[in-house]
Amino acid sequence: MKEIPEIRLPTDAERMAITLVAFDIMKQLCIEGKISKEELRLIAQRKNIPIELASV
Repeated sequence: MKEIPEIRLPTDAERMAITLVAFDIMKQLCIEGKISKEELRLIAQRKNIPIELASV
């Protein structure tokens, strides 16, 4: 089996990927009713996440 080459991301891209994954978890918490849509919107606003990604 061939070895997969290591993938290196620029630091900014890696940070954004982590932020988006964390935000996706927050969206799931919103769907489950554990946080409100307003809280989700505020998180998106604070982290500069486009509002279309914040809609549930």
